[in-house]
Amino acid sequence: MKKFLLDSNVIIDHLKGRSKPAYKLSRLSKIGTVHVSTLSIAEIWAGLSSKERKATNYALKEIKRIPLTDKIARSAGILFYNKKKRGTTTSILDLIIATTAIENNLILISHDKIFRKIKSLKLHTPNKQ
Repeated sequence: MKKFLLDSNVIIDHLKGRSKPAYKLSRLSKIGTVHVSTLSIAEIWAGLSSKERKATNYALKEIKRIPLTDKIARSAGILFYNKKKRGTTTSILDLIIATTAIENNLILISHDKIFRKIKSLKLHTPNKQ
């Protein structure tokens, strides 16, 4: 069974009813286990109105949480440093998400193309539907 890490943009699309069929949480749950970083939870909650919070809590309750650990933080920092040294700039938040997937052997699902540039990262690209 596959193990997925959902980026915040995939969850936000789900919550707003904009998910393409291949990215729907119900479909992904049938082919693997679905996880989310606690950092993504913060990103999601940062954009919620008080009216949206209850529905969001309900939608997220079945998704397994992956906490931000010292190991993930160090690895993301090193990756950021190495990319910056090569002249590539990537958000530290995106690198924390990528490193969370790498360190936990998860397949990242995201709409962000920036993740394609991280060689050690496994990405899931659903069939276009």
